[in-house]
Parts: sequence; structure tokens; C-alpha cells
Amino acid sequence: MGAFRMLRKIVICLALAGTPQLAAAQSVQDQIVSQLRNQGFSEITLQRTWLGRVRVTAIRDDLRRELVFNPQTGEILRDYWRDEDDEGPRLFNPDSSASGGSGTNDDDDDDDDDDDDDDDDDDDDDDDDDDDDDDDDDDDDDDDDDDDDDDDDD
Repeated sequence: MGAFRMLRKIVICLALAGTPQLAAAQSVQDQIVSQLRNQGFSEITLQRTWLGRVRVTAIRDDLRRELVFNPQTGEILRDYWRDEDDEGPRLFNPDSSASGGSGTNDDDDDDDDDDDDDDDDDDDDDDDDDDDDDDDDDDDDDDDDDDDDDDDDD
């Protein structure tokens, strides 16, 4: 009888050990939803991702917000805001014909390209000359080694 009671207590403890994580995940989810409602978001949807995370999508007037959080830790992994009216200023205009430069006063790219082209041609010629000189130096080193060997014989 005593072993049965002990086993029963262990089973109950193990069963209850996993429930705080589930309760904490629910409370994080509830906190996020209540904060979004307090911020004026009305259309709030919850979805479970294939990685086990929770995606919260909320819409307010012309603003759409998407949050992704880990229900086990409560960590918010993404908080993405998008303005639905798209009339605000843009950092990049894909329709403009200008390049990515900052203006007409930026002439560094032109100078660098010209210098690089000239240097490439000169470097090729210099490399060929250097190779010939290196071969001559190697021959001189061999002669020096022979002289050293003669000194050792004395």
C-alpha cells in the first residue's frame, strides 16, 4: 500500500510539473492580446507556426502589426509594423533612374575606376619583369651557397 501511495504522488507531481509552462505561455499570449487591444487594434488573429511559435496579426485603421513569439519562453522574436496607406516617405524609390550614389558631388567612384584600370595594365607588365629578376636572384643565391660550402671544407 505504501509503495502505491508513493507512486501515485510521483505521478501527480510529474503531471503538475509541466502545467506551469503551459500556464505561462497562455499568460504571455493573453498579455500580448490585451496590450494590442489597449493600443486600439481590433482584428487580432492567432496562429501556430510549424516551428511551434505563435504568430499574432493585428489591424488598426491603416496599420497592420505582426508579432511572433516563443510560447515556452515568452520571447518576442519579431514585431513587424506596416503602414497600409503607403503614402509616407520612402528611403528608396525603385522608379527613380538615379544610381545608388548620394549626389552629383560624389566623384570618388569615377576616379577609382579610372585609376584601377590604369594600374591593372601597369601591374601586369611589372609582374613579368619581377619574375625575371627573381630567377636571376635565385641563381646568385646558389652561387653564394657553393662558396659557403668551399669555406666549410677548409
